[in-house]
Amino acid sequence: MNTPQLTRSMLLQPELAFTSLRAQPRFAFPLLLLVGLTLASIGAYFSQVDLAWLQTQLLAPAGDKAQEGMPALSLQTLAITSVVGALIALVGGRLMEGGYYFLAGRATRIEFPFSQWLALACWASLPLLLLPLLSMGMLVVYPSGQVLQEQLNALSLNELFFHAPQDSPWYVLLNSLSVLHPWSWWLSAVGVKTWSGRGWAFSLAFALAPWLLVYGVWTLAVGL
Repeated sequence: MNTPQLTRSMLLQPELAFTSLRAQPRFAFPLLLLVGLTLASIGAYFSQVDLAWLQTQLLAPAGDKAQEGMPALSLQTLAITSVVGALIALVGGRLMEGGYYFLAGRATRIEFPFSQWLALACWASLPLLLLPLLSMGMLVVYPSGQVLQEQLNALSLNELFFHAPQDSPWYVLLNSLSVLHPWSWWLSAVGVKTWSGRGWAFSLAFALAPWLLVYGVWTLAVGL
């Protein structure tokens, strides 16, 4: 399959897509597209945001007295911090996910090279491409520029259901998860099932284990 065919199959017939990836693993397209769209959404946000309003919102949890001793945050500093954080989360996250699959595969006798598991991790994240696209579209709703980046993620659990305030310990956790993540995790399980030939119970456990661990520990840390 060429890249457009693979993209279409990943969304409509993922078993066929992963069969093709098993024969010809490649990961650059979905990873670069996700990074590119995310950086574009960050650029669009900081080109429109009301900087004075944003500074006030970011420093508000520290309290008025603490704010007096804090230096003003420049637009460049905020943008660079956001870009670096996005690159670490996206590229580093996919590398760690691929590394987990590689090690877990060796432990369960599903031995593929790291590059192949990285391909699974990157292509399974394809549904998440909708998030930066939606963020850029949401900017139209805030012509004044008075909006936090997290508020542009209209599909996050926080924006849809919980509405935790910025100073809540649950704020970051709930904004890190969207209703699209289960779709991505399911694609990972489909890939594991297609490549391993094993059942759904094994494939789901294999694919979901790192996410259950990460979000389980995070939830306990926030809740305690």
